[in-house]
Amino acid sequence: MTAAFANQSTIGVLLLGATGSLGSRILWALLERPFINVTAVVRNRNKLKEATSHHQQPCRQISGTAPPSPRERLSIIEGSATDSGLLARLIQEREIRVLVNAAGHAPMFARNGSGTVADGENKAQSIDNEVACIVRASIDAVHEVGGSGTGGTSDLKMRGWFIGGMLLLDLPGTKPVAGSDQKAQTLDEYLPLYLHHRPLEAMLRSSEYLDWTLVCPAKMVPRSGVSNVPTSSASPGYEDTPTPTGKDMHSRVLPTLFASSNVPPKWEIWPFFRRIPWGIGPLLEIIANSARYTVSFEDVAEFIVDGIVQDHLSQEQQKQGLLEVYQNDHNSDQAETQEPTVGQGRGSEISGERGAVWINTKIGLIAASGNN
Repeated sequence: MTAAFANQSTIGVLLLGATGSLGSRILWALLERPFINVTAVVRNRNKLKEATSHHQQPCRQISGTAPPSPRERLSIIEGSATDSGLLARLIQEREIRVLVNAAGHAPMFARNGSGTVADGENKAQSIDNEVACIVRASIDAVHEVGGSGTGGTSDLKMRGWFIGGMLLLDLPGTKPVAGSDQKAQTLDEYLPLYLHHRPLEAMLRSSEYLDWTLVCPAKMVPRSGVSNVPTSSASPGYEDTPTPTGKDMHSRVLPTLFASSNVPPKWEIWPFFRRIPWGIGPLLEIIANSARYTVSFEDVAEFIVDGIVQDHLSQEQQKQGLLEVYQNDHNSDQAETQEPTVGQGRGSEISGERGAVWINTKIGLIAASGNN
């Protein structure tokens, strides 16, 4: 968010929901990377301390050096994920560059009825919608820091990863014609479950200081045969993680997951179902496809952390390239004028399109193996 953040070789991550089924896996995946410092906001500090005391996974080494231990890179803060003031203070004091929100629970059936959570307005309309309230607090905290003039500018936005549900994704084949005012039809328009997720996309799009990704998995289960959260043998390390290219911007294959933006990947369209009127056809198509989209908590956690790493490497490479260009121009000017260049130079600017994937979009996931 600030130029100071960009000059650091480590990544400061603020994690919400670190004691949950997904959040705990994200925590371990983050701590496996020795260049990531994690600040976890939890309701019960002792619950997370107890969990970390049983975790024995070593972190990945860089160039043979002994990295800081996971405990040294983890700060536990007891508080509420809905406290935007607390989150803003942590972002400023701990130089947070990435916010990961895995907190909150969305019930299958909205207790308040769809009217309070289904219209997609920018604000959570009910305090009963815990998921939306937490996302709202995260957005407000980032806005407070970014808009204060003391903690951030729009040159490098805060990076945010949020968790929704598969039903937030668009139904394949319903993308509106370019220039049309119509919106793509989402899966939850035909299968209205987990409606507390519905306001999230509109809320995130309203944020001025946040580059966000809304990860929308279907059912998540523990990885088969895993008793503890493992290091992914297929996940790239710090030094050999590839930088995404243009063809990676919309879909890419990972070792364990296939992902796509806005729609579920590898969706099977049933023309016969589509001809059934009154929304019954799309509903049957959703039901027919849904069982194929079960993924593991561990795979989703690794997907998110790999994305954080790619973001970081992309930014570092961009800055290095800008610095080299500035240095070359600076040396050329000195040779011609024998006068040093002073003031703001191109080496201090961040410009151009971010090279990382999944910026400001919804993400659908499916297991890369199995009956797909």
